[in-house]
Amino acid sequence: MEKKNKIKVAAFAALSILSATAFAENLVPDKPSKGPNIWCTWGIQNGIGGEQAEKVRETVKREIAFEGDQGGGADFARSCINEDLIFGENGWANFWPEIRKDVYMLLDDGWDVPYNTPAKKSDAFGSFELDEKKFPSCTGNPAQRLKTLNKMLKERGWRGAGVWVSAQAKGETRNSKLSPEALRKYWKERVLWSKKAGVSYWKVDWGVHGHDLEFRKMLSELADKYYPELFVEHAVPTAPFNDFDVRKMRGSGEFSKTKPNVLSNVDGTVKFSNVFRTYDVLPPIKSTTTVDRAAYELLSGRKSGSRAILSVENNMSLSVGLGAAVGIMDWDNVVHDSGVRWGAIRAVLWQRVAPAVPMKDLEIFVSKERLEDVWTFKPNSVWFVAAWGKPVKQSAPAVVSRGIENPKVKPRNGMQPYVQATLHPNGSFALSMTPRMTADSDRIYTPCADVDVNLDCLNRKICLFDVNGDISFKLGTDKKVEVLAQDLLEKEAIDVSDSVKISDGKLTIPASLGRKIVKRRNGDRTEAYVLLVREKK
Repeated sequence: MEKKNKIKVAAFAALSILSATAFAENLVPDKPSKGPNIWCTWGIQNGIGGEQAEKVRETVKREIAFEGDQGGGADFARSCINEDLIFGENGWANFWPEIRKDVYMLLDDGWDVPYNTPAKKSDAFGSFELDEKKFPSCTGNPAQRLKTLNKMLKERGWRGAGVWVSAQAKGETRNSKLSPEALRKYWKERVLWSKKAGVSYWKVDWGVHGHDLEFRKMLSELADKYYPELFVEHAVPTAPFNDFDVRKMRGSGEFSKTKPNVLSNVDGTVKFSNVFRTYDVLPPIKSTTTVDRAAYELLSGRKSGSRAILSVENNMSLSVGLGAAVGIMDWDNVVHDSGVRWGAIRAVLWQRVAPAVPMKDLEIFVSKERLEDVWTFKPNSVWFVAAWGKPVKQSAPAVVSRGIENPKVKPRNGMQPYVQATLHPNGSFALSMTPRMTADSDRIYTPCADVDVNLDCLNRKICLFDVNGDISFKLGTDKKVEVLAQDLLEKEAIDVSDSVKISDGKLTIPASLGRKIVKRRNGDRTEAYVLLVREKK
């Protein structure tokens, strides 16, 4: 009898576990996002060290001043991409296991030129042919070589391969250019190579035609006609700061006051792009710079009816708050498991709930209030040597929103964070904050501020990404509700109904909630989670 009772107890316990598992609710879909998100190899190309770097140095016979410098550094980085680095032991193809299926691995500058190709040899760029010495396993004609590479990445779990594209044909120089007809024929062939290979992301960057709107438009037209599944990412190559000359130490720090030709190029390019990149910036003031660029570009794209999705590159909180794509650039975050890694993963996972939204699809609201930040760059801290030792000023709108009017922000201690919000077409909502800094304190932080959102929170998924403060919503019901919350890195939501405040038709999420439900990993600095409010059954 005792034995039977033990069996019954064990069976009941097992059933309880199964039941709990069966009814566990995951607020983040397992199905990967289809948005134009990438992990770009340029960061790690500039940052590899140890035995990997020595192998490359032995091959290219080149020394550099420091990793990332734009003299010898960029030329050396161009050699730091090959089959062994990607697919060998501890290779890059093993990175980002949590989100590989969501993102393309984008092979940046260097994949289609031989070792030791300097930038000054400008006619070497634009071949669009995978270099055979760097990728010996990828044989055959150009399309076949790309197809093999793409297959190898997909077998490792990646969404596929993307490639950096120089804005020119191989052999072109500024004084010797192909005719429009010849260029069109040249790039039509390469669009078809991509189609045959299944390579569906191009990052079009600098080159002879880098600032040529007609050239970029031609690439997009060819893609639309012959390979509509191809994401063609455009940008307007510009300085890493908005309207600030570090050599003369003057400028407003506002993107709208940047040189007229730059703004004209932005306005023209967003019209035909399906992905538009905010372009290179410098940490730690990168958030301020990018917020201002993003606001301008979203306004421009909305006005022109652009289908473009904005890519804010490595600004994870901003991608969530503005419904934008990401271009992950960090490398050591993966190798060393630092905190930045977890923010990138959470930002991409949120896009499984709320994919990046084309510019034309959502009205944009930009606050008249602007905030200003100043940062002094230490020597050797960034690739832009001219900024070393200089206090750089940048400014941006305090609040930017898409699909919803700007929420009300009330700073607790005087200083206000940058705030972004997006009401997604599918009904989900995201709110994010980006940090501030001051020249004298040498400090980067997100000031505490309470935010009042004019939105009914009932029956919609809500993401709070790096918020610091109490967040209030309207609550469109008098019935009892349950509130579920889930760290974006977890697989199961928990009931936090007792941790929120309901009063006068509003539901308030306290600042402390994130600290309770977000499980910190090694070096984790991101506090990002998803909420669901619904009537209690």
